Amino acid sequence: MSPTSELESPKASGDFLEGEIVQRIDALEFVDDPTADWHDAKTTTVLESEQSLPFYGVVVLEPEIPIEIKGCQYETSNGAYPTHGRYYVKRRAHDRLLEVGGMYQ
Repeated sequence: MSPTSELESPKASGDFLEGEIVQRIDALEFVDDPTADWHDAKTTTVLESEQSLPFYGVVVLEPEIPIEIKGCQYETSNGAYPTHGRYYVKRRAHDRLLEVGGMYQ
């Protein structure tokens, strides 16, 4: 991938990942930023853990649970050289997700 590839930007990578996850998991529905900028999706039906979708400490999610989809690149660039990818959690969004009993995917 070239250094100027759009998928190398965290925003583009996150948008791509969110779309892929929502398309592959039938029980998730996309939530756009104007609706709620603190999570990316919500459950539409009961969502259960399975081998391809493990939950840790949670057995099942009820409908209408807000979901924040997180991912990180294995390697990214800091402008000068490659570095390990990292998660970026926005404090306000994290606090709001906790307030309503949401979860990270």
